[in-house]
Amino acid sequence: MILIFLFGWVSGAISASLIIRHKTLAVLRGGPTAAVEMFEHRMTRNLDLDAGQKQQVHDAFVKNLNQRLELQKTIQPQIRALNHETMAELNTVLKPEQQKTLLENIAEFRKRFGKNPFNPMPENQPASATPGQ
Repeated sequence: MILIFLFGWVSGAISASLIIRHKTLAVLRGGPTAAVEMFEHRMTRNLDLDAGQKQQVHDAFVKNLNQRLELQKTIQPQIRALNHETMAELNTVLKPEQQKTLLENIAEFRKRFGKNPFNPMPENQPASATPGQ
C-alpha cells in the first residue's frame, strides 16, 4: 500500500514538474506577448467577463506591454553597462575553465531562447557569448 502511494506521489511530482517546465519554456520562447497573455488569462479567468470586457481588458494589457517595452528601451544602455560590470566581476571570481563554461552556457541560453540571460530584450543579431550585446 505504501509503495503504491509513493509511486503515485513520485509520478505526480514528475508530471507536474514536466508541465511547469513546458509552460515556462513556452513563455520564454514566446517573449513578452506570451507572458502578457499568460498573465492576462491568470488574472481574469474567473471574472466571467463578457466579450466587450474581454476586449477592453486585453487592450489594457497590450497597452501596458507596449509602454513597458518602450521603457525598457530607454534604460537598455544602463542595463547593458550593468551586465558588463557583472560579467567582469564574475570573471574575477571564476577560473579560466569556468569562465569558458559560463560563456558556453550563455551562448546555449541565447540559442535556445533567442535572448541573452543577462539582457532581457530580444535581439536581432546572432548569438554571441558576450552578455548584454
